This record gives sequence, C-alpha cells and structure tokens, in this order.
Amino acid sequence: MKNKIIAIIALVAVIGFSMVACSRSGGSGGSGGRAAPASDFSYDMTADGRGIVITGYTGNGGAVVIPSTIENLPVLEIGDSAFWGRRYTTNNPSNAIVSIVVPDSVEVIGTQAFANMENLTRATLPNGLKIIPSGLFSQSLKLTSVNLPSSLEEIHSSAFLQCRELNDLRIPDSLNGVKFMQDDWVAARGTIMPVLYPDNNAFMDCGKLPIATRQRIQSWGYTSGFAF
Repeated sequence: MKNKIIAIIALVAVIGFSMVACSRSGGSGGSGGRAAPASDFSYDMTADGRGIVITGYTGNGGAVVIPSTIENLPVLEIGDSAFWGRRYTTNNPSNAIVSIVVPDSVEVIGTQAFANMENLTRATLPNGLKIIPSGLFSQSLKLTSVNLPSSLEEIHSSAFLQCRELNDLRIPDSLNGVKFMQDDWVAARGTIMPVLYPDNNAFMDCGKLPIATRQRIQSWGYTSGFAF
C-alpha cells in the first residue's frame, strides 16, 4: 500500500512539472491564450534597438496570440501592413486568421496592419496603445468585435472603414474622448479623395454599431457618419 501511495505522488509530481513546462514554452501573449511560436512571424529589431517589430505572418491562421517576447526581447511594434490580407493574392496566411490578440508589450501599431483580413472576426488591442493608425482594420469585412484601450488618444483616417459587421466596439468607461486625425496621405491623393472620404471617416460603413456606441463616438467629435 505504501508503495502505491509513493507511486501516485510521483505521478502527480511528474504531471504537474509537465504542465508547468508546457506553460513556459512559447510564452504568453499577455492577454490570454497560448502565444504563437516565433516561427509564425517575420520580424526584426525596432529602429531604436529596444525590441522586436513584427513585419509579417507565416503561420496557419486560426486564433492567433502574438507573443510578448521573441528571442528574449520584448515585442514592441507591429509594422505597416504586417497582417494585411492582400485580397487578390492566393495562399495568404493572414486570410486564415479568425481572431488576433496583440500583447500589452506592443506600444506602436503600423498603418493598415490588420487591413483586408478576409476571416478576422475578433481583435484585442493592447493596454497602453495611444494611436489607432490609418486603415488599421479597413475592409476587414467580417470583423465583429474589437476593444478601444483606455490609454487611446488618437484614431486616424479609415481606421475601421468598411468594417460592416462591427457591432461590438468595447469602450472602457474611463475613455472620455479621442482626437480624430485626418492623415496627409488621404488628402494627398487628389481633390476627389476628400469628397469621397470627408473628415476622418474612421467608422464609415460601420452601420451595425449600436446607436449608443455611435452617440458616444460622435460626442468625441466624430462627424463623418457611419454610412458609406
């Protein structure tokens, strides 16, 4: 009987050790879920050398949690167009992503980083993010849910343009307002662009947003409307 008890205790210890080891390998995205391996991304050093910038995605899609560290360095940036869906190309890994979590380590997200993603439905932005850049989720037609961090200060042009299924914009009570920025690249395309896309147009063609959400966004100074 004594030997059986010892054997059971040893088995429990082995199982516990294995679970801890599994939880440590691969790291965590910092926002729930197991982080994807570094091999699922292309990346480089940030310009200031403080950490990692994600420049592309090469994984198998599904529910993706971006790691908070790669090669023992913090993931600080998501580069311009890093996960861009590129609708007219075949076998684009980004088009297989259905949800994405950006870790709280990320300080900067580039222009159109998650644009044109054909199957993206949910996105979690990092606590501490100050700027939602131009075209961030533009034309990600199946996106239904995304959060605005309490740290947010600016939303730039076309950020959610044509996110027609967006109906769950999670806004913390502490977020009392943001600035809506009209980017130079929009105006620079010629006189027709300001006519087609007046003002900031961040939420244009987001007609499924609840009325209370629209009113709150408009209370911050958004004037472009939610119809296309």
